[in-house]
Amino acid sequence: MSTIEQPLFEPDEYIASDSDPTRSHEDHELELAIRKKWEKLDQLRDGAGFLATTTDELNEANKLQSLDDNLGNVSRHLEEIYHHQQGARTSKPENAVLSVVSGYVDYATKAQVDRSMLAVLGDELNDSELPLGSSLLELLGGSVQGGVKQFIRYIDLSRFHETKGQLRPNFDIFEKATVNSRRRKDVVVDQYTASELPVDVQQHILETLGSVTVEEAKSTVSLAIEDQKQRFSFWVDKIKRSRGQSLAQPIANQALRKFGIEA
Repeated sequence: MSTIEQPLFEPDEYIASDSDPTRSHEDHELELAIRKKWEKLDQLRDGAGFLATTTDELNEANKLQSLDDNLGNVSRHLEEIYHHQQGARTSKPENAVLSVVSGYVDYATKAQVDRSMLAVLGDELNDSELPLGSSLLELLGGSVQGGVKQFIRYIDLSRFHETKGQLRPNFDIFEKATVNSRRRKDVVVDQYTASELPVDVQQHILETLGSVTVEEAKSTVSLAIEDQKQRFSFWVDKIKRSRGQSLAQPIANQALRKFGIEA
């Protein structure tokens, strides 16, 4: 649970669910979709101790959670993906397996980077001589570097989780942003930490900086860091378990060495 006790925005800055019987069919479908997403997030938070940052990460993590705790299940999951692609007569069925495992590596890498960035923000908060009631906007001067984006993302995800999806900004907090990479063309990141922030996300971040006090941030940033620690542990575990599938083994071992973990 976030240590920030009060809503960070005025009510009109949120989209809030309600039970109005006059709402449209589209509104009803949206409510159902949000409810399903919240249920998956709740299962992940309860079982793995972290909040997924995109719909893709949430769905994959939830799928892996549904496997019983057996060392061979992740590799069997990958084997099923491979055979499914073979059955569909795709030209390179191995690419599907490589893509999935590379996704695990991406999530673990992002968690490691995000944790480091949040630690930078934590240090800045600890060094601050501003009154505890000052806002983050006063402390940071509108900068969104050094863990700020990751911190606001954590607040939004926590609010979504705590209110069963009823309290959220006016954009999809789980929407992904795709960036180019030397290794692959489609590395998926969340829109909060993308190199180019969408206008509505950037505005939301700045508004939040003006709403959260230094005192609140000091007591919350450690939770955000722990969230990324648990996220990293989850995906590293899945990388380890993927090595039972022969195609996945080289990528998995290379990633574990990069993370300084004995392969």
